[in-house]
Amino acid sequence: MTDALLHRINPRHELNDAARQYGGLTLREICRVGLEAAGVDVRGLDVRAMAGIALGMQQRGGYNSISDLPVVFGNVINRTLRDAYRVVQHHLEEFVRQFKWALTSRQVFKWLQETVPETLTDIQRVARFYYLQHNCFGGKVEGQRSELRRRLHPV
Repeated sequence: MTDALLHRINPRHELNDAARQYGGLTLREICRVGLEAAGVDVRGLDVRAMAGIALGMQQRGGYNSISDLPVVFGNVINRTLRDAYRVVQHHLEEFVRQFKWALTSRQVFKWLQETVPETLTDIQRVARFYYLQHNCFGGKVEGQRSELRRRLHPV
């Protein structure tokens, strides 16, 4: 599954034979396959309930999942961040140049959200990732809570 998700993020990533069966699946379908492989009956579950079970968010206090999806997502995030670090490490001036005249606005944020990453170069993809991370949640770095987590774990 990890290679299928990496290919979904970056089409230049080669799919191995084991990942081909997950290649065209949506995240919802990947979640469903992962839960069914763990022996969970997913009939009648909506997307939020499946995500909560897959990520272990249905239990108060942590991500104790019965599926491998947290590990798979962690691997994908780890590889993506490592690749981004390598790009910035070797092309720092170009990365900084991407933001020289960049505006921070809802319009630009929405435009970058809707931009298909496959159409961007590596440095543009990293700059897009940084911009979206920097400006989501109102630029709040600590204490970010998603709507799903808020519903499952009210404070």
